[in-house]
Amino acid sequence: MLVTATFAYTQDFSDVPSTEPYFNYIEAAYRAGIVTGCGNSDYCPSTPITSGQMASFITTGLLTNNFSYPLVPYFIDVPSNYSLFKYIQRFKFDVFTTASVYFYPGSNVTKEKMAAYLTRARQRRLGLNPEIFAYTPTPWFSDVPSTDPNFKYVQYIKDHNITTATNSLNAGANVSRDEMAAYMSRIFLNMP
Repeated sequence: MLVTATFAYTQDFSDVPSTEPYFNYIEAAYRAGIVTGCGNSDYCPSTPITSGQMASFITTGLLTNNFSYPLVPYFIDVPSNYSLFKYIQRFKFDVFTTASVYFYPGSNVTKEKMAAYLTRARQRRLGLNPEIFAYTPTPWFSDVPSTDPNFKYVQYIKDHNITTATNSLNAGANVSRDEMAAYMSRIFLNMP
């Protein structure tokens, strides 16, 4: 017997009304403790997600907030007193990023780059190798050819319905905070 769950949430953020297309994803991810607001009772749904926020959301999704991390900073631009330090340290420790000297925690993350992080997160969540996986060999998106260095990750997120994009991923565009909530909900909360 197939059971479909429906969720009815009340509004937690003043800038995310129930009519917002990503409302259920934002509320579910927020209530699960995976995503946070941006201050003043807002979520800032259309604001691009930064590398630091992305590291925080993925690390929290995988490990909650109770985890160990290296105390000596990996990155020059992420000192130990940085607000997202522990999340970025663990993100690097778990080999989600190959960055070595600078992390650029305030920089925006593109959809193409996010595909790699999302793939690794889902594979880790499933207890699988984050770099060894099957994917559709024919490109799903016109803007991500098979020669693209992130091709296999982009294919993976489409193969597993982490993204609902069709025809074009808009690979160079920034990922917004509302899109990130949807990705996190699909990976960690099994939402459609």
